[in-house]
Amino acid sequence: ANCIYPLQIPAYDSACDPYPYDVAKAKALMTEAGFADGFTTQLYTDTQDLSKAISESMIQDLAAIGITVELVQQDFDVLIGTITTPHTAPMTYLGWFQDFPDPSDFIDPILSCASAVEGGANTAFYCNEEIDALAADARKVLDLQEAIPLYQEIERRIMADAPWVPLTYGYVTSLRSDRVQGYEHL
Repeated sequence: ANCIYPLQIPAYDSACDPYPYDVAKAKALMTEAGFADGFTTQLYTDTQDLSKAISESMIQDLAAIGITVELVQQDFDVLIGTITTPHTAPMTYLGWFQDFPDPSDFIDPILSCASAVEGGANTAFYCNEEIDALAADARKVLDLQEAIPLYQEIERRIMADAPWVPLTYGYVTSLRSDRVQGYEHL
């Protein structure tokens, strides 16, 4: 995943790639930020094997630029309590599954000021009032094709602010037999 919206979302932009893999640039940015010698932090995730494997891969990548990361795995209910409390988890690996195929489902619940509250789904506690205003304008547009450029602008601005880094787009596979009748995949 290079940006926020997955391939199936109408506002998906294949040209969006603000964070290309570039170790030399990352090291330069670390130096510019005053962390030439790196730092130590923690990464919180759930106890699933896949979450652990992805987190360990990220930890390895971060080590290449001098960031030492301790992996903290928690049962999902505990993790949610931890990461939705401000200033408790410096980094989190977690997924988001859309409720409906509209770009607003990737902005309003997880990247808006209204959701940047304790217990909310905005675990980065990201709040940009200009983004909220653009999102409000986009929600007023009844023709989705007309709203797409607005949502792409929202995505560009959020990615410039870098509240989180998209890693993968999840996929769900359904198998069925011709013997199954009356089943409709939604």
